Amino acid sequence: MRSDMGYFKTIRALTVLLVLVLYPAMVYAQSVVPFAYTPMPVNYFNIVADASHPAIDRNIAEMEGMRPYAAVQRGLEALEQSKALSYRQGIACASLMLGTNYNKLNKSNEAINCFETGLKYAGSLTNRELVGRLLNGMGGSYFYQNNYATALYYFYSAASEIEAGRLRTPEYQAAVYNNLGMIWNQFSNGPKAEFYLRKAKEICLVHNEFKLLARNYCNYGNYYLNIKNDTTNAQLSFLSALKIARDINEVYTSRLARANLANIALEQKKPEEAKRYLDELLAVADSLPLRMNVIVHCAYGSALILQHREDEALPYMLDALQKAGKLKGNEFVGTIYQALARIYMARNDAPKTHAYMLQVIEAYRQSFSKENRDKALELDSKYQTVVKDKQIATQQLEISRQQLNIQTSRFWIGAGVGGMLLFSALWMVSYRNFRHRRHIQENLFTAMQKEQQITQMQSRINGEEHVRQQIGNALHDGVASQLLNLKLRLQTMQAGHLVNGDGDEYAEILEQINETAQEVRSMAHQLTPDILLNEGLVTALDFYCRKVQTSTLIRVDFQAPGQIPRFPADFELLLYRMAQELIQNVVKHAHASEILVQLSCNEKILALTVEDNGIGLQEGKWREGAGLSSIRMRMKIYNGHMDIMNNDGTAIYLEFDTETLENKRSHAG
Repeated sequence: MRSDMGYFKTIRALTVLLVLVLYPAMVYAQSVVPFAYTPMPVNYFNIVADASHPAIDRNIAEMEGMRPYAAVQRGLEALEQSKALSYRQGIACASLMLGTNYNKLNKSNEAINCFETGLKYAGSLTNRELVGRLLNGMGGSYFYQNNYATALYYFYSAASEIEAGRLRTPEYQAAVYNNLGMIWNQFSNGPKAEFYLRKAKEICLVHNEFKLLARNYCNYGNYYLNIKNDTTNAQLSFLSALKIARDINEVYTSRLARANLANIALEQKKPEEAKRYLDELLAVADSLPLRMNVIVHCAYGSALILQHREDEALPYMLDALQKAGKLKGNEFVGTIYQALARIYMARNDAPKTHAYMLQVIEAYRQSFSKENRDKALELDSKYQTVVKDKQIATQQLEISRQQLNIQTSRFWIGAGVGGMLLFSALWMVSYRNFRHRRHIQENLFTAMQKEQQITQMQSRINGEEHVRQQIGNALHDGVASQLLNLKLRLQTMQAGHLVNGDGDEYAEILEQINETAQEVRSMAHQLTPDILLNEGLVTALDFYCRKVQTSTLIRVDFQAPGQIPRFPADFELLLYRMAQELIQNVVKHAHASEILVQLSCNEKILALTVEDNGIGLQEGKWREGAGLSSIRMRMKIYNGHMDIMNNDGTAIYLEFDTETLENKRSHAG
């Protein structure tokens, strides 16, 4: 019995001693819960998909909107499919999303394995963006294990990807710098924490990354509390984070800000205000990540302790302790042990109070060791050295580039001067050659003009000779024979050979004289028809076609649809003669039974068509004839166009631009 009493006295004495030594810390810690830190996750956003594997890319992209368990199942399927197809980008992206969701399920070891797999395949991709995201995710996994030094190593590795220009997306740049600021907050290194948080904030503001800006305000709140002991600015930062998160419906950051605002209320000894922030979180506690679940239960228990409701606080603290045991590290354990010691002290349970106080001492001894701090500073020193080396290398490269530009400028100036001299020499030679060629071309053009004039003159002479021949034949065969017949008759009458019927003889002579006069008038009409001058081209061609039909028994159909205006007299006579020539060629050579002559004027185009149903034209002989050659030459004078179609007969199409005719008339006037 005495030994038992001695044991209890010893325990009581040790408890009193521990309370006296640690009372100031307990008074402070009984209402303070570690503030909530969470690394910025890395997601699949903005990775360019491979068009050859759309189904896998779609499965990976859809993981972002899923709950963690469903996302893990989808990610495992996508990972297996990608491995079966040796689709390297699919493996890296699926590993990234799997690691992110394993972290949400507090399975940091599985997350680390996924990120390592992703890095193995992402390093060989052309797009290096995934490497930086995987490194950031790896840092988050080690942070969840409270292995801050290793987490810092991977966050700095991701920052190196930014400095190298391989991690370019603003969202992920801000996430990496946010995480670096968060780590240095944990190590209570204010200048470094503020430096990286400021860099993250600048990126968020420039690129309107509001989700990351809300998380940045949360980290700034922790910075003001841990480093500056500025509760006012800390509270303002958390309230800003809460407002932005509500506006953009960012649930997780909203809950994070609420948890931190509850902790500030506990620091200010305002348990009711803290419970108002925590009530909403307790309602969804089962869906919260394990770290936040622990923080919420611990904070709620602390609020009850402040209200001296230790018995009600005990279940919350025991629940927090049980769940904290699933987390690696001692970040929350020290606070929970302090609260449990406080509860059992209120119950006058000295052994348990003593036991939990010993646990408090051990927890704080293990957390934030000097070794971790030194390792973190060493990593930062290496990173800053790399950054400075890069800046020096960039400056040296810029100096080399400027020197090269100067040398290049000198070279191009020399080359430009030499080029100008060479160009001048070449230009002089080229100019002389140009003048020589131009002189030759002018001589050739003059010779061609003379040849064309000779050809035109020859054609005109041939045409006139042809007309003379026609007139000579007509005079010889018609008028001359008629006059010779009259001469013989008159000689007979002079010799006295008249018979009693001399009256009839006179009548016949008069009739023959009348026929001769008509033939002379007909010849005159062929040379310059009066009807063409008086009535115009349409009436003259219509009359001529009816005359040909009467004299040859060939059906000649003349058509002139629409309104045909009058043209210069020389052109109308020219076109009339060409129509005559074409019709006479059909009569002489085509053995046709029908001729269609069509004259039309439409949209500044005057067209004449002569078409027959004869045997077709013998092209070689036709081109050798003087008639067609004469027509071609006349067409050139008026810039006309002629087509010959030989199919079930012959069709010849003549076309003139009426504007050209008007110009010729104006120039002639």
